[in-house]
Amino acid sequence: MDSSLNVESFVNLQGGDVHIWFIDVKQIRVQEHILSSQEREWIKSLNFENERKCYAAAHFSIRILLGNYLNQPPQKIDFVVGPNGKPRIAGQNDGEGINFNISHSQHYVLLAISRDRFIGADLEKIRTFPEMELIVERFFSEKEKQDWQIVPNERRLDVFYSVWTRKEAYMKAHGEGLRVNMTRFSVTFLPDSQTEILDVHRGEGAGWKLIVPDAPRGYCAAVAVNNPVGLVRFFNDLPPGEPMFFG
Repeated sequence: MDSSLNVESFVNLQGGDVHIWFIDVKQIRVQEHILSSQEREWIKSLNFENERKCYAAAHFSIRILLGNYLNQPPQKIDFVVGPNGKPRIAGQNDGEGINFNISHSQHYVLLAISRDRFIGADLEKIRTFPEMELIVERFFSEKEKQDWQIVPNERRLDVFYSVWTRKEAYMKAHGEGLRVNMTRFSVTFLPDSQTEILDVHRGEGAGWKLIVPDAPRGYCAAVAVNNPVGLVRFFNDLPPGEPMFFG
């Protein structure tokens, strides 16, 4: 992870560059005036305290970061949402200018930011659940299910989340979420295979890069971005103290 978190160290985002942030919700002091009225109302509507904290930290963090990348006050950034729920900065098209994607799970938030690229991110807390094999049968492609049979039982939980985060990151990059047929494309995950996407239905796959960052312990994460990809940098938490933004 990058430790030099002054503004100049990360706002120089060139075309194709990718910046990946892991934010510990417990370390974020959210300042509510930075959030929009819609965001504050949505927080109030959430049923569980951890959901409220995670949502507030995610949206506060993305505003603080984008305020620096865009050189403008974070509370003045407007967002619009695509037809399938993917947010973007108002006034620009998906894949143009500064693009971002958010994912949060339990106590961590994953923020992926790029310039002039489509980008998607997914973060999942690794936990056991009885429906895992049913989900594999329903949502994995035929190739993925064939490769799944090779995975030892003791490795299957970790491998499942590797596959799931990669597939969801790719779909989120397209702005599709879980509304598409997840079996129509494949991601590689066996130890001796190169990390890639196989999507014959779109006629693409090689045009995309899957980034598998070192997630916090107990979590799994993936970021998908269309090629060509420039410099990829990783950051861990916002700097302490007052939020960074240009006044």
